[in-house]
Amino acid sequence: GDFEGGKLSPTMTDIASMANSVGMKIDDKLPNKEAARHISATMMSDFKQMLSGPMSDGDRKFLQAIPPGETNSAAGRARILKIQEKMAERSATEFDMANKWVAKYGKITPEFERQLNHWRRTTNMFTQ
Repeated sequence: GDFEGGKLSPTMTDIASMANSVGMKIDDKLPNKEAARHISATMMSDFKQMLSGPMSDGDRKFLQAIPPGETNSAAGRARILKIQEKMAERSATEFDMANKWVAKYGKITPEFERQLNHWRRTTNMFTQ
């Protein structure tokens, strides 16, 4: 959504949600805020999972530097969407690499995994 938030944004959304549960509509943007919260939680979960896998030091530092409240503003959500686009591009590249390997060798092998992990560690997604 295009709404702005801040430190109290999650609390205010919770209050509006509780009021909505008892029939009091106090925030017209509540559905958008709840959807944004859900999407943001999913994005942050994806980031945490990604931090545990092989990646370049630059990418790890970039992702670790994302402030916890980044999803509370429209600009922060836009930045996170750009990050997700980069992650999707990388996944597509890895998929292509795997397809080429299978076409050449007939299956994914431990050597492919080693080469893929090396590529992940040496190829920056977010930093150039």
